[in-house]
Parts: sequence; structure tokens; C-alpha cells
Amino acid sequence: MTLITDFCDKWAVSLTTQQLHISVYSRFPLMDLALQHTMLCGALSQKFPALLSFRLTYEVEWERSAVDEAWRVSVPTWHREEVVALFKTGDPCVVDYDGHLQRLSTQRDLSN
Repeated sequence: MTLITDFCDKWAVSLTTQQLHISVYSRFPLMDLALQHTMLCGALSQKFPALLSFRLTYEVEWERSAVDEAWRVSVPTWHREEVVALFKTGDPCVVDYDGHLQRLSTQRDLSN
């Protein structure tokens, strides 16, 4: 993703930044969770090695596990219905990662 690559090219390495929220307003075109994970494990982790939380859009948040250092994705409860509805349409802009959206789409109660 050019936006993240450009951002990382211009930003100095930060050993202390733990949260990074880049508010890109796009209303869902950036729902490629596999691509977001690739960016996290690549350029962003190199520039921000202490990063624990990352959000590119308001609909998705990533947190690094303290146990195994793996990145875990979550969709805040207030966005779950609209994200799941979009996922169920088969929109090619929505790409799941690690089956997270698939699991959400089979839940009866999206509030927890």
C-alpha cells in the first residue's frame, strides 16, 4: 500500500511509539485485512518496533499479543454489523485474515 510505504519512508525510526492510529477515511475500501497484516509485519514493524496497537481505519484494530508477539485483528462492536454485512456481500475489497471476518459472520450476537 503506497500510503503506508510513503509514510514509513518519511518517518524516522521510533523505538518508543506503542500506538499508531492513521485515520484514513474511505468507508471500507481498505478492508483487506491480509494486506494490513503484511504492512504491520513489514514496514511498520521496522519503523516502530515497540508498536502494540495499530489502526488504519476506524473499523479495524490490530493489537500485538504480549504472549507470542503475533498481531491479532479485531472489529469494534459498534462497526461489526456493517463490516459483517459487507463481508457477506463478497465484495472483493474485503479480504479476511486468519478467518476473523468469517467467524464474526457466523456469530448470532455481534455485540460481544
